[in-house]
Amino acid sequence: MKKFFIIFMYLTSWKVFILHSQTYFHPTSGIAGTYVGNCMVNTCSGTYYDNGGVSGNYSNNIGDGAGGGIYRVFCPNAPGQCIQVSFSSFNVECANPPCTLCYDYLSCIQSATQNGPVAWLLCSNGSIIPPITTATNSSGCLSFRFYSDASINRAGWVANISCVPCSANSTPANTDCTNAIGLCGNTGASGIASSPGLTSEACTGCTAGGENYSAWYTFSVQTSGVLSFTISPTSSNDYDFALYGPNVSCNSLGTPIRCSYAAGNGNTGLSPTAADVSEDVTGNSWVSRLNVTAGQIYYLMINDWDGVGNGFNLTFSSGGSFASLSCAYPLPVELTTFECTPEESGILLHWQTATEHNNKEFVVEKSEDGINFTEYKKVMGKGTSYTPNDYLVFDNSPYLGENYYRIKQVDFDGTSTYSKIISCSLISSNDIFDLQILNLMGQVLFSYKGVTRNEYEAILNNVPNGIYFVTLSQPNSNKKLVSKVNIIH
Repeated sequence: MKKFFIIFMYLTSWKVFILHSQTYFHPTSGIAGTYVGNCMVNTCSGTYYDNGGVSGNYSNNIGDGAGGGIYRVFCPNAPGQCIQVSFSSFNVECANPPCTLCYDYLSCIQSATQNGPVAWLLCSNGSIIPPITTATNSSGCLSFRFYSDASINRAGWVANISCVPCSANSTPANTDCTNAIGLCGNTGASGIASSPGLTSEACTGCTAGGENYSAWYTFSVQTSGVLSFTISPTSSNDYDFALYGPNVSCNSLGTPIRCSYAAGNGNTGLSPTAADVSEDVTGNSWVSRLNVTAGQIYYLMINDWDGVGNGFNLTFSSGGSFASLSCAYPLPVELTTFECTPEESGILLHWQTATEHNNKEFVVEKSEDGINFTEYKKVMGKGTSYTPNDYLVFDNSPYLGENYYRIKQVDFDGTSTYSKIISCSLISSNDIFDLQILNLMGQVLFSYKGVTRNEYEAILNNVPNGIYFVTLSQPNSNKKLVSKVNIIH
């Protein structure tokens, strides 16, 4: 059944969709001693198969009878969206019709982890297809868990992954590294890890299975010493963590330098008695402390494996040989240069950043008077970066007089800051121009020869209120400026 379906799709206009959509396969074994087989995927499109793929059957012996099957998680990649999955074929071993006994089975879980509410658990000889299922939990995610026994396998399934608008996925601010909350001093923090976020980030080290329900923090070291912290659940929860650094960026975190994915409830963190730096589910929840140096920056991901919404308290050891943390966690953007240069047909803007932290975008704003600014252009930021970045914007429609510019820098959480104001003019005080003032029909109303900048401004002061086109052309040159001017006295 599955093989026929795929061949049909290749022969129809859907061919492009099959060739170019993202494809996901179900895993056959767990990561780091767990039942999760792949890192969480954030997507709103794709095709999901069993591990046999397009034409093969799924494997035997996936999962075990004691703990169940191997699972993977699909989450949305945009706020206000929830995962929706629809199956076009489904053949999983069962007893002869009506399949009241499942030898193998696939279950759908309303959660970003394995122990959430089960939406359905099914097997079928191909006559029954799972219902279209939409995530209704707070994460907007769906998990799929598959078990197969030691004998007889079938064609498996083909499913389409999409997203639909929903109110369930509110995506709190610090569920992704790019929106990490900066910690000020050794006072720590209290929080709730209520969503896996919109980006799959914690996919290396002991948390290779990815985030379940996460909260991200960042901090910088003020004085060198020993880093030690404790994460204490406010209720009976299984919390894990991963510490990244020093001086990494969210788009290149690397392998965590301290990591615990231990099973079980209770406190976890960095301990003076622990000798290991990373542990899987068989660990005791504690890994060794870390010697840190003043000026270093770290990211900490706290992960709620249960996903039940209970909070935690994060506390840092202080005093004596312990490191102290600074309120000087990374500024959104460290701007080293912001300048403008007049050119023949416009004004070139250039700025450079030394570092960027959670930087979503720059908004270039311009003004004719240096007071009232309007948006001119948006430029995407680099997110988090510790290397210099240069940006260029060309204003091809400058004002004829002075042009004032500023940059609005916007974080991923919506907060913004402004740069200093700079100004440039295409007309210097020594330039001589021929001036024409036209109405909106293109008719010349006034014409002047050999006008200086001061004379130009004086002429405009004597023109009646209204909207005009003004052209300035330089004799014996190709330089010509045209601007639409609203004159109000």
